[in-house]
Amino acid sequence: MIDAVNAKSEEILLSIIEIEDNVIPVYYRFVNISRRFSKDLNPTAEITKYYEILIAANLTVTLEDIKRHQILTRDMNSNKDLLPQKIYQCLYYEVTHDGKQYFIESGSWYLVDNTFSRTINDRLDDVMASSRNIPFTYNNAQISLEARDRRVNKEYVFNEKLTAFLATTNLACLLDTNLVIYQRSKIEVCDILYSEGDSIILLHNKYKYGSSALSHLFNQGYVSAKLLTDPDFRQKANAKIEDELLHFPIDELDRSTNKVVFGIISRRNRQGKFSIPLFGKISFDMICRSIDLIDFHYEIVFFEAI
Repeated sequence: MIDAVNAKSEEILLSIIEIEDNVIPVYYRFVNISRRFSKDLNPTAEITKYYEILIAANLTVTLEDIKRHQILTRDMNSNKDLLPQKIYQCLYYEVTHDGKQYFIESGSWYLVDNTFSRTINDRLDDVMASSRNIPFTYNNAQISLEARDRRVNKEYVFNEKLTAFLATTNLACLLDTNLVIYQRSKIEVCDILYSEGDSIILLHNKYKYGSSALSHLFNQGYVSAKLLTDPDFRQKANAKIEDELLHFPIDELDRSTNKVVFGIISRRNRQGKFSIPLFGKISFDMICRSIDLIDFHYEIVFFEAI
């Protein structure tokens, strides 16, 4: 893995912990590496920025270096640093050695059973093969600048722009952060609700920072779908939806016309493909099985970060 870092491998991912309040606009800075770059604020926590600092500082890292280097989350509203995280604890890397597959996540190494891995990958491949394509990109520089100026979360800005794009051909409603209070819990129906023919699409989006972020995304989609089987929740959800043509029927819900779509904002790997960490694939597999039980359809769509 150290060799891969020093070779600036694109197969390594920074899997960071996200702050719980998704309304706060955040940037990131790398510390304990080089004083010259310690104050630089970055709109996303990408391994490429870490590599840029190593190159500029002419550093060849050791295991001890990676365990000392940190990434800090900066609250752009208060200008305070949150969540100091060690780079080593944030690395996600898959490697095959002596015919066996290993990966590291949250600082621990795991050996993967080949049969299990094939089963998980087959499920994901089957879903992706039948999923839609939404031709819309995540413009990192543009969205980050607007989020900083407006003091809002970057994903909220992205969802606003995506809603406007979808509204050119469909009925579309932005529901990001517009939470439903239900049984003392705050529930997000989805980020964007839109129509497509006779179908209602519940689109949930997340930037791919690692398995924990994706697990949150998949669970959010399932919880919302499960609650929508309850007429009382549907009524409360309709109160948040401005366009009555997108309202859920109260008496009986035709689940076959409702689709949960998981949108993952990500960069392509060296092979030009989108990927998901193994624990994220496991979470997705478990959620798929749960959604199957309530007869909802589900898909995955990738939005390319540029």
